[in-house]
Amino acid sequence: MKRKSDSFLNTSISFNPWHFLFVFLTSNTLLSYFTFSLYTKLLIGILGVILPFIFATCLILENRLKKKSPPSNITDATTENEKLPIKLWLLWGFLVLFTRFYKLTSVPSWPTSDEGIFTTMALDLLKKWNWSILWGEVRFEPFLIWGLGGFFKIIPPSFLSLRLFSASISIGTILLSYWASRQYFSKLTSFIFCWIFAFSFWEFSFMRFCVPEILIIFFQFLTLALLGIFIKSKTFTSKWFFILLLSVVAGLGFYSYINWLVVWFLITSILWMRTWGKKIENRKYLFTFIAVSAVLAFPWAQARLSPGNLTYIHASFEPTFLLNSCFSYLIGLFWDSKKSFPFGPNWGGMFDPLTSSWIFLGIFYALANVEKKLLALLSLGLVVSMLPGILTNYLELHRITPSLPFWIALAVLGIKSLFPDQTKRSYVWLIPLGCISLALNAYNFVVPYCDVSRVPPERQWRSVQYEDSYKILKSLSTETGPLYVFTEFNTDYDNKTLNIAVYPFDCLQNPKLSKASPQWAAIIANIYYAPYFINKFRNIKFKILKSNRTLPQPIGVFLIPVSEIPDSVLKNWIEADQIYRNTNIKMKNKQPIDTFGQFSEYFSTLKNKFQKDYFLTSVYWEKYALNQFLDHDFKSAAKSYQNAIHQGYPAAHLYYNRSLCLKLSGENDESAKDLKKAVNIAKNALFFP
Repeated sequence: MKRKSDSFLNTSISFNPWHFLFVFLTSNTLLSYFTFSLYTKLLIGILGVILPFIFATCLILENRLKKKSPPSNITDATTENEKLPIKLWLLWGFLVLFTRFYKLTSVPSWPTSDEGIFTTMALDLLKKWNWSILWGEVRFEPFLIWGLGGFFKIIPPSFLSLRLFSASISIGTILLSYWASRQYFSKLTSFIFCWIFAFSFWEFSFMRFCVPEILIIFFQFLTLALLGIFIKSKTFTSKWFFILLLSVVAGLGFYSYINWLVVWFLITSILWMRTWGKKIENRKYLFTFIAVSAVLAFPWAQARLSPGNLTYIHASFEPTFLLNSCFSYLIGLFWDSKKSFPFGPNWGGMFDPLTSSWIFLGIFYALANVEKKLLALLSLGLVVSMLPGILTNYLELHRITPSLPFWIALAVLGIKSLFPDQTKRSYVWLIPLGCISLALNAYNFVVPYCDVSRVPPERQWRSVQYEDSYKILKSLSTETGPLYVFTEFNTDYDNKTLNIAVYPFDCLQNPKLSKASPQWAAIIANIYYAPYFINKFRNIKFKILKSNRTLPQPIGVFLIPVSEIPDSVLKNWIEADQIYRNTNIKMKNKQPIDTFGQFSEYFSTLKNKFQKDYFLTSVYWEKYALNQFLDHDFKSAAKSYQNAIHQGYPAAHLYYNRSLCLKLSGENDESAKDLKKAVNIAKNALFFP
């Protein structure tokens, strides 16, 4: 793409995209991967990005205004019927499969707490199916839970099957991306689009992430493909078939994620632009689309509008300053997305420097060459698809996933400006450039993204403690067979990532192991219960788990020979664990209008049931107190912690928790006494250094 101006700044200037690529690539690399002072970053940003961008934009717009804009030429006729080399497809297929299955369960090495929530609800579907529309405390759409629950019926639950589910969705989405782009672009252009999407950091994170956002891009490409086929259809029958199919998919998309609203709006806008002002009979396709998709979405809308189901949305969609939010998302996309981790990299932006530079060049290409109506549609798509992010009050890049196809389309246009002929000779340059982008994103994902030491504790959603526990339990189960894994005797009600990991060898979860005779029982509990277990069981093994400060209190794993546990005690432990486990599932579906105290009723039958078991008694009151604490009823929580101390085992952390509740209640003197007791008990503990 070359444009020449005779009057800009009274001089003759040529626009050469390669020159701007060099400038942008240098600047983006410095801003993304190097640590500079704020002043230096501003200097690089102004001189290396903003000024060149403004300069090029003015140059291009001046040329466009002087003469009629040429028609859009996104689909190059010279490559429309050209077959791509089979070696290129084989290379692409190998890289897709390799990146999707390379170190599937070790990169990253542990699920996030959100994934633990979704898997907990999906595991419950194995017992009894549930057709609820909205799930979880923040009210997520159901397709992820239903899909994961159905997947577990085919492939037994495990950490591996969790990652296989995400990898399968990723591969399906990649195939859809090519099919969708093929409806609008030539074969080579579609291949480039698919390559950039498949090996972007965005899709790299989705291939190992089990979150609702992985479905929205799947449905988005599916609707774009059906829309393209509908537009190109010539016969009456095919047009009606594909508009109905498009309507059904668009209606079902509402059950994937809340952000589907913007995708539906964009599809509706495209249909309106193509039908309005033409023959009135053409408008029936638009009305059909709206009617059918609205009918299918009605149960979702009804559920969303029910009391409490928009509370989380209202709390999030209140930006403190809209312009600041826009800048935050642009910075996160192109240069620095640490504040969005783990929904983005912690080294550089969501797009690598090369892809970012292609996007900038793509904007120039669109301004110079794309027909005005199509340019307006592309602009509308970018702005609207960014709204779920820029209207919120903090950075979370996965919220703007609907914008991904538009950014990649711009990157494709940027490459087109560098290689306007797009013939076989282009492969000599396209393949190395594509591999550079792939290598940057692969390294970013495998190394910095997975390096726990590089992530601030408040952004670390992967529990090092539970990962450490899993390694211990897996090693023991390999040697001795299935285990009893008691994961519910601690107050971490939120992070249940350990449950899915130990499912294959946990007799308490896996019904296929009901006839097994475990040799060991593992209890995951607060480390300050250690003296109780050490004194009670002679051959106990105990380890304080690694910590990354993601859990409120230190956790340990207690390994006890089943032969040393009295049958009555083991029976009580199993009963209590199952009740707490079922309560936790109820809490996972807590609505914002519910109080945490309501869920204490689900285990209230245990109040006086295990009076001779001091450990279970303390656990009961500890959980009871936690719910009161979460409801900000600090005085009642202090009384419950006192019951845990007096009726159960007086562990150090119980005194500390009571001290905190008393302090929050304004009883500073009593708080200080309990804090002193907590410190003394901890120092005298057998395991304390």
